[in-house]
Amino acid sequence: MRKNKKVMFSVGVLAIIATPVATVISCGESSSGFAKLGINAISVGGTPSAMNKLVSEDITAAGSWGDSRFFAKENKDKLHVVGIEKKRISNDGIQARGNMKASDQKAIQMLFTDLVSKAVAQKKNLKKLQKSNPNAKGPDSLLIKDGKDWKTVFDVYSHIAYKSLKKGDKIGVLNGTDLVEQDAIGGSIAPADTFDAKDSEYFTKAIENKNISFDTDLSKYYATKKQINITFIPSNDPTLIVSATKKLQKYLENIGVKAIINLSNDYDSAAVALEKQQVDLAFLPAGTWSADSPSTNFILQAARPSQVSTMSIMGDKATMPKNKISSEFNAVYLFNKYGQLYLRDVTTKKLSDAKISDKQKEFKKEAAKKGSPESKILSFANKAKESDFLSGEYESWIFTKKGNSFDKIIYPLAQKDKEWKLPYNKVSKILKYGYNSTTSSASYEFPELWFAEHFTK
Repeated sequence: MRKNKKVMFSVGVLAIIATPVATVISCGESSSGFAKLGINAISVGGTPSAMNKLVSEDITAAGSWGDSRFFAKENKDKLHVVGIEKKRISNDGIQARGNMKASDQKAIQMLFTDLVSKAVAQKKNLKKLQKSNPNAKGPDSLLIKDGKDWKTVFDVYSHIAYKSLKKGDKIGVLNGTDLVEQDAIGGSIAPADTFDAKDSEYFTKAIENKNISFDTDLSKYYATKKQINITFIPSNDPTLIVSATKKLQKYLENIGVKAIINLSNDYDSAAVALEKQQVDLAFLPAGTWSADSPSTNFILQAARPSQVSTMSIMGDKATMPKNKISSEFNAVYLFNKYGQLYLRDVTTKKLSDAKISDKQKEFKKEAAKKGSPESKILSFANKAKESDFLSGEYESWIFTKKGNSFDKIIYPLAQKDKEWKLPYNKVSKILKYGYNSTTSSASYEFPELWFAEHFTK
């Protein structure tokens, strides 16, 4: 089953044609989750739509990878989470067509690693300047304005760093209900260890630089002779993604890298285009890549900030989870209390800052209570390695509108620190689930597992 909602994008132009159609997923399509239970599922086309349809009660539940309530704007406080699928797969990232020359793949790994580093540095620099002068300006060639906030062009996917992958590296994906490791390099050519201009179809120059700052001139390090065709996916606010693609394309042009960035109709179309070698690069979730473009190369894996809500609380300690979160109850509690509060932001140094957020203040208050989840997380954070503040894994939260018919049954169960199961007929008449794509890890594949784990036929 594929999405029936068509979203047509071009850089600077946005048009949406949408007729969501409800589909009862039959038992003949799959043996797990939605199909097994016959859940009434609706293609909503994207996370912003899902959050707003929860508010309007056109749907009663939806899945997302992070705190997506902000898409509901003034209605965001009407939403909360009732669950999380405890299994975790690899983060999304950047994939290249499988027959791209080895040196070009290496150059792209270097380029995007530098781009995201420069973007993050620009954001930090601007925040520093605006502490003393809210109207201060700084280099913003890779920043976009989102309301009152500045974001990097990679923040539309919550990417703050990239890890270059090579032959032999693995990507964790779902195969039915099982977590499996798939070779990151699915194509016939793997990325080179070093760049060689003689082996490049696109680049005339690609020089490694480990000291990227907010004002680093990347034109000194990169140049191309042929246009790179890049595809983004509509997994965030369409207007924001349009702004990001325009800004990134303009910056690439300014540093001498020829590129065109298009926004795909949906996840699957982007993956299929990459598989058919119609585009050079795509930004895809691991599940979509695995399902629709297995003969391409997953060359860059994204890192996101580690969140307090996904820490594993075990005994008197908190740990960084690997592949699986230990307690759904703790995760739901922490998410609903703190939202997207990052592990880095709860360290002692941050908590002593007079300008800390209300969420950080509340966390500090709870962390002072002996034996609380917050106290264990804070103890871990204060001793954490730099790598602990970044996560290479991906989760899916189950959202509902507070007090809707489905929520009234499920939320009380989520408040109990024990595993729960419920006959599906208890909710079959009131559950209407909204998803983005049948290959979307956060809105479909993970929630499918969550429903299978918690509901019996």
